[in-house]
Amino acid sequence: MRKELTVCGLILITLGCTNSGSKVFKESSIVEDLCQILTITGDISSDLQVDSIFDMIEAIPLETKDKYLITEIIKARIVDEMLILQDKAERLFVFDLHGKFLNEISAKGRGPGEFSELRDFEIDNEKHLYILDFERIHIYSIDGAYIKTIRYSFSPENEVYCNPIQFAVAEPNRFYIWGGSFGINENEDGKHFAMYELDDQGKVRNRYFPVNHVILDDRSRFSTISDTILINPVFGSYDVYSIDNVCVKKRYHVDFGEKAMPVSIPPGFQSLATFKDNVDKQYYHSIKRWTESSEWIYFMFFTKDRAYNAYYSKRLKKSFLSRQWPLVEGEIAPYSILFQHNEQMISFCNPQYLLEQMEACKKKNFDLLSSSARENLIRLRNIKISDNPVLIFCSMKKY
Repeated sequence: MRKELTVCGLILITLGCTNSGSKVFKESSIVEDLCQILTITGDISSDLQVDSIFDMIEAIPLETKDKYLITEIIKARIVDEMLILQDKAERLFVFDLHGKFLNEISAKGRGPGEFSELRDFEIDNEKHLYILDFERIHIYSIDGAYIKTIRYSFSPENEVYCNPIQFAVAEPNRFYIWGGSFGINENEDGKHFAMYELDDQGKVRNRYFPVNHVILDDRSRFSTISDTILINPVFGSYDVYSIDNVCVKKRYHVDFGEKAMPVSIPPGFQSLATFKDNVDKQYYHSIKRWTESSEWIYFMFFTKDRAYNAYYSKRLKKSFLSRQWPLVEGEIAPYSILFQHNEQMISFCNPQYLLEQMEACKKKNFDLLSSSARENLIRLRNIKISDNPVLIFCSMKKY
């Protein structure tokens, strides 16, 4: 893969290490590396350029059962030809890749091997299932058999100010937990951090990203490419970081040109809503759902109270922008991407959106539609607005 690299300089990240109950604070320069500048240009009002981005799109309805209606998909992973997804109601459902419902991974409770809160889940290279709970990380086999629990403690008493929301599982035996700030308006004493590194005993080893203002919740903070963990930017930043070989690096800087904020959020800023409203009128901001394959990068961003898509071809060094709800006449296409698997971008679309796309497709002669559009129309012909979301596999163009 070709890369156009630009020196981004020395990155200073404050660390705090906990060792055998004693608190050791130090400041360390942990990254001095090259990062890639991604120049993002294009007309955000344009339609999704399906022919330039996707090679094939396959829509697969997820089986709908009254007992297993999905409220909203928060996260999903594919392993062993199974789709495991977490919904907003803190449930883990398993489907095969043809959309057939298989089972629910359920161990909710307060007994041995059970979790009280499903805050996040992840799967490692050994196909172990990890569940982030309050002050616990539970480990199961991929079929839900309990293995063990790792306990951790985040509290002001040990100078950890964090409400865990998401995590990433790194090899060997490391966890990165993201909490953000939630109610923290200032960080004068330098004790508040957004991300904590834990070892396999639940001990805090490092702390990253000092919190200087409220960090908004983003349920897609982490993503992966191969064995590298990616960290989505927080509001006010255009930098994407990676975790690789026990090191946090700046991987990309997104350059929106004149549409980038000229100033960062002031430290201790208390009225984030007001600041965001002012930013929203002029600039592109709030990068979310960063998803990367070997050929493509996808992310969402916002401006003027609307969401937009950016697809970036690494080989062409070119971006394709569109509205997030792009009704493309003659095509069935996703409105956003959630994750990638085996070089395919994976999406979930609600039936209402797809029914609207199907109506747009029907305005064209059926024989003039692309082969994937024709197949999707046939596959989706029986969906109803009350059905579960539809799984979308997107094979990307290779230039």
